[in-house]
Amino acid sequence: MAGLGTQNQIPGNPTLGIDARTGRLMVRPTQLGLFVFGVRCTEYRGGQKIGETRRDFQLYVLNCPRNTVPSLQLRTSAGVPYRPAAIHCG
Repeated sequence: MAGLGTQNQIPGNPTLGIDARTGRLMVRPTQLGLFVFGVRCTEYRGGQKIGETRRDFQLYVLNCPRNTVPSLQLRTSAGVPYRPAAIHCG
């Protein structure tokens, strides 16, 4: 796909990003498809590298139909449409 790179690995709004404090991945894709990417986390202490972890991910973006809001229609035991009665406190 044209236009993909380290700053635009998965086209979206927002594009793929990682929260530097929490490590949480965030993306809202704008294109369908299978996207494969890797994340590398390197830890330093006192200017010395003390560890590194790498994880590979696959994200399959597909077109899901929108859910329609359900409508609820209740009937009394007599088969009459239910309407809540107003409660008056006096």
